[in-house]
Amino acid sequence: MQTLLLIASLALAAPSPSTADGGGSCGAPEPKDDKAALWAVLGNFDEYPGAVPYEVADEMTIGEASLHMAGFATGDPPQKIIDFYRAEFKREKLFIPQGPPPGPYQGITAFNPKGDMEKTVMVQPGAGGPTRVFLSISPGKGLTEKSIQSGSEPPAGLPVYAGAEGMYRTDARDRGRFSSTASYFVKTDPGRVLDFIRQDLSSKGWSQSREQGEPGGGLRYQRSDETVEITLLPMGAEGTEVTYVYVH
Repeated sequence: MQTLLLIASLALAAPSPSTADGGGSCGAPEPKDDKAALWAVLGNFDEYPGAVPYEVADEMTIGEASLHMAGFATGDPPQKIIDFYRAEFKREKLFIPQGPPPGPYQGITAFNPKGDMEKTVMVQPGAGGPTRVFLSISPGKGLTEKSIQSGSEPPAGLPVYAGAEGMYRTDARDRGRFSSTASYFVKTDPGRVLDFIRQDLSSKGWSQSREQGEPGGGLRYQRSDETVEITLLPMGAEGTEVTYVYVH
């Protein structure tokens, strides 16, 4: 189960109150004074050389489970960081699933043989600033597919392309903000899906605030205090995987 990678990618994409309106700094995040929750998480991982720690999502609730995440900043590229923690997971004899992780960011996850502990590393490229790394470790109980799945419909009436399959949604709460991740697969090329999403959101009062990279990658729309991050993952001739990260 790659649950934490999906949840971690949600937390990464969710804009904080200080940056949701375009404010905030592009530099390294400022370390906070209270480090108890931060080091409770970081202490379960090898310390990355030269990292600058900062606290993030230390009070996230997903379903019946409480999830603590922590972060650090570094000037190193994402792959070097992933390789560092891959070596840790192998040394601890954890199981590392094959294939790319779900969500829009690079990362790695690992499980213990009993399947009741999951360690996750998610990496967000710096885009001119430092690389940001998010670490998380699962609780001993409560974080299961059943406990986090909260419905089969996307939040806020977000558009669903005709013929969509495999709808899946999870909800989370972090410091008074509410977030939902919803995804589905459709047997249509990304261009058509993107046109449909744009037309639907525009007709409902959403306005585009950012688009980067390939069609649908890093596409963001806003409406009042609501934000949705959209990722379209081409699946070759099979179709397109659509992911929404909705924050309000």
